[in-house]
Amino acid sequence: MEEREIINQSIDKHLTKSREVQLLYSYEMMKEGKYSVKPSDKKGDILDHWDVSVQKIIGHTIDNEAILDGKRILIDVKNNKDSFDESLGAFRCVLLELRNVRGRKGWLYGKAHGIVFETNDEFLYVRRNDLLKIVRNNVSDWDVDKQQIIKGSKVNNWKVTMPYYSAYELCTRNYFDGKRKDIFVYAPFTDVEPFILHRIKKTITIEELYEKIGNI
Repeated sequence: MEEREIINQSIDKHLTKSREVQLLYSYEMMKEGKYSVKPSDKKGDILDHWDVSVQKIIGHTIDNEAILDGKRILIDVKNNKDSFDESLGAFRCVLLELRNVRGRKGWLYGKAHGIVFETNDEFLYVRRNDLLKIVRNNVSDWDVDKQQIIKGSKVNNWKVTMPYYSAYELCTRNYFDGKRKDIFVYAPFTDVEPFILHRIKKTITIEELYEKIGNI
């Protein structure tokens, strides 16, 4: 199998995983009938960096249609692989994207109000602006306001295997195919944890959800 085919299969698998995690999160939010969750369109997903919008259900019409609160919360859902390196045990790290693979603004500069990180057994909600505060307070090589590298700073072309060696250092995965322009940092989970506003336990697996959907 050629390298390009391997890369394409990896990308397809990643996209499938991302959509499955969004589906799981949407189910957990909607299952008790308190919230309406809708997926983003292509512009919202690719350019504005949000996956789903959430609105509180405040009542129902006589025809049993949901009456929604006027406030719409935009959420970017990060799957476990993108969120954490779980192999490190207690020392977990969270990937914070400053620029995407095309060199454009990363999801930290998107329009999502909140970021939801998947773990093995729950979803964690953090305000995007709070994650920017973490970058501002800990990353000396990045200008948060200008969204650019501080002159003279180094970006590590680094294979992501042991993130705690490079916490808060600017990194790229350009080694993958020589074309990526992403810039990101790893923040220790202990720094992110105080900003978690909501935790939602997983009550179903993706396989169980697919079966439930198929039986409706």
